[in-house]
Amino acid sequence: MLNKKLLSLVLSCTLFSELNGQVQIYVATDGLDTAIGTQQHPLATLSGARDRVRAMRMAGDLEKQSVEVLVKGGAYVLTDTIRFTQEDAASNDYPVVYRNYDGEVIFTGGFPIEQWNRLENASLIKRLPPSARPHVVSIQLDTLGIDPGELTLRRLHQEMSPAPLQLYSGISRLPLAGWPNEGWAKAELMIHSPDGAESGKWRNIRSIHPEDRNSAWAHGFWSHDWEDSFEPVRVVGPKNELSLGAFEENGPRFIQNEARYRLKNILSELDSPGEWYVDRSTKTLIYWPVEDTEDLPVTATVRDTLLSIYDTENVRFEGFRFENARCMAVEIVGGQGVSLSKCTLANIGNVGVHVFRGREHKIVECEVINCGSSAIRIEGGDRPTLTKSEHLVDGCYISDFCQDYLAGRSAIAVYGVGNIVRNTHIKNGPDGAIAIFGNEHLIEQNHIQHVCRETDDTAAIHLAYDPTYRGNVIQKNFVHDLGGFSKLNVFAIYLDDFASGTTVTNNYLLNTIRGIGVGGGRDNRIENNRIEGTLAAIQLDARGTTWAAEEITNNQSRIQQLVRRTLEDCPTFADRYPELTSFATSEPWLPKGNVVQSNVFDSLIGVDLQGGESTYIVVENNRRERPSKYVVQGQELQKKLEILGIEISAQSSITSQAESSRGKRLISTSAD
Repeated sequence: MLNKKLLSLVLSCTLFSELNGQVQIYVATDGLDTAIGTQQHPLATLSGARDRVRAMRMAGDLEKQSVEVLVKGGAYVLTDTIRFTQEDAASNDYPVVYRNYDGEVIFTGGFPIEQWNRLENASLIKRLPPSARPHVVSIQLDTLGIDPGELTLRRLHQEMSPAPLQLYSGISRLPLAGWPNEGWAKAELMIHSPDGAESGKWRNIRSIHPEDRNSAWAHGFWSHDWEDSFEPVRVVGPKNELSLGAFEENGPRFIQNEARYRLKNILSELDSPGEWYVDRSTKTLIYWPVEDTEDLPVTATVRDTLLSIYDTENVRFEGFRFENARCMAVEIVGGQGVSLSKCTLANIGNVGVHVFRGREHKIVECEVINCGSSAIRIEGGDRPTLTKSEHLVDGCYISDFCQDYLAGRSAIAVYGVGNIVRNTHIKNGPDGAIAIFGNEHLIEQNHIQHVCRETDDTAAIHLAYDPTYRGNVIQKNFVHDLGGFSKLNVFAIYLDDFASGTTVTNNYLLNTIRGIGVGGGRDNRIENNRIEGTLAAIQLDARGTTWAAEEITNNQSRIQQLVRRTLEDCPTFADRYPELTSFATSEPWLPKGNVVQSNVFDSLIGVDLQGGESTYIVVENNRRERPSKYVVQGQELQKKLEILGIEISAQSSITSQAESSRGKRLISTSAD
């Protein structure tokens, strides 16, 4: 903290620039946190500037003055998380703004490894493939003060913990040694029981080195192609059989035949440039360098979270780059009016930005790339009172998300009540782009492409599981060119598993395998959408009467209990959504109240009604156009977007600044 004598000097001599009631404080990599904070004598860190603002506020000098903290370009290596609290709150009329002053400002939680050594450990060398031995280099992590962390289970619906050590070269994530280097292996099940039931074991066609058997992990789609997990494996039996069952609390896992999987963390599979491995017993990092990357040092992630903002109001961050974190780049908890604008968040072990509770936080014109899980997670609003949080994601660019959690997570996950996602370009992901949980969210004007590349039974925009999630609006989005692994069951927009009370209007869906799906829900309006190049433009079913009947038909079924509990806990729902009050007595298993009207489609099937849905649906004024080749570009594309009122922002049409300015992509980020 600034000592009282220096603080008095600063205030009395007005060494800060004061323009129109604004105090300016400067930060630079060659500054000192004991300095005055002027352009000629800058501070050294963002934390130092935060403390200076606190001291000035305590001295009563900021009652009617906003503050601008100007940060000069350079790399600021973080030795700890930058933390803001209620003590840093400002007013809406007099905010505190932390802004890029000149050049690229980088806050990094990584450590660049520039000096490598020859690997001398004979036992480790022996385990390496002969082809790798002349090339690999090593470093002792303990001499650098780097804890490699531990590999941990990753499963659907499991709480995330900070990722272990990750390595990056430029914007390329370097792959942990494993097999196969590209694509997936397929499990060949071992059948031992008399009735032929799967035993949870499979024959591995690639032998695991005996000394790697205790460290090997497997990432796979074991039971379903919409659910993946990362788990330790064990070699069992004489025929190189592998099992996950020994690590399950509730007995062996069911594994489908030809389940896709990859083996990871295996030193004997370090056989390609870019791969690496940590021997945790000796803290030795072993790496095969990629050629022609001398100007891109390997960076090891060290810090868990870079910027943490709790119960703070009206503080803004503009034009910064946050990179190389094991957990999150930025977390915003509680408070009001915090914003990130024109920031880049890259190389993050889990979530790029997590907003939890609070009101009116904004993420505007930011880039988020290379995340282990979701790029942005928004949780806000109060469901019992249906009070909106009005958190906003606007004009962002998101690419290469969910690199570790391939299924069940999306680029943007929205929870609670009344959040907005608009004008955002989302591309290159294994599963969906936007997942919606809760009520009265607005999803509009987004540009989504090349997602759902690794999963099945999935969607670019997904809402599911709960018929009390009502009042959501999905409008004027441009979604195109989806799928990869799945050639059949990918939707552009999917109101899945009894999702109800949603409006889907004026969207343009092109080459998305399937267009819009309604899975057993009620009171949905599908209007004025244009759908081209799909197997089925609009698909509705009555799953509550068929394969999902047990979920909803019984008075004690999951759905009926959920609706009753919501009406009891959330008294405002009865007034806002009167259909829910009669839900249990109006044959809830029947998909009543859905309307499909005024849509234009050019697809193999127009409106596909399944399982008796046609009895309960209004289908009118839909129009089918002549078949085309589904190659739409230039003026023709612009005209169709204009008809639907869709405006694609400039941000969505440019190459990511991070991709263009931070070095070429060396290793495919779709691999582990």
